[in-house]
Amino acid sequence: MKTQVGLIFGGRSGEHEVSIQSAASVYQAVNRNKFKLVLLGIKKDGSWVKVNRPEEVFKNKSLKGEDQNIIISWSSPCDKGLLVKSERGKELAYADIMFPLLHGTFGEDGTIQGLLEMADVPYVGAGVLASSVGMDKEVAENVFRLDTPHPKTIGTKNEKGIGLGLVICHAQVRMLNGSISIFSDKLKGSKVIVKIPDLE
Repeated sequence: MKTQVGLIFGGRSGEHEVSIQSAASVYQAVNRNKFKLVLLGIKKDGSWVKVNRPEEVFKNKSLKGEDQNIIISWSSPCDKGLLVKSERGKELAYADIMFPLLHGTFGEDGTIQGLLEMADVPYVGAGVLASSVGMDKEVAENVFRLDTPHPKTIGTKNEKGIGLGLVICHAQVRMLNGSISIFSDKLKGSKVIVKIPDLE
């Protein structure tokens, strides 16, 4: 039996279209012999839809044509997963595990992860804490406790965080005699460089 994977994409942030592009990449790469995809879109107004015409959505980078609004239902504690229902309560799909592909606010900041954690639904990627810390430049830099001076930056236009998605444990890198550096450019975004001598 194939594992049913729910892709969540779109979202309310300014990176809505980028999220749709990410979903398109995963959609094309997934091994259909092992996994069945359930496509769930979040429109800019926050409404959730079941995506029935993925090729059209990915081509136009828009969820405007999708109008099958859905209700998300959590399964019982003994049967973890997510149940997708129509507004009238008809069961449409089921997902064993969720794959959040949301960018920016309400996606990379720990909010969708928190929702899935509360519902005890398995998901792919960093957890609530790692996501929220990684989204905030100042907090992330404090966590990394960089020894080398670096310029204070405000991020790219409309950027509220560095979107790391995964906080790298500074102590572990130090144990391997490595170093972590964060570089931020007002126009190009941020990048994190991890150097571990034995792996270079």
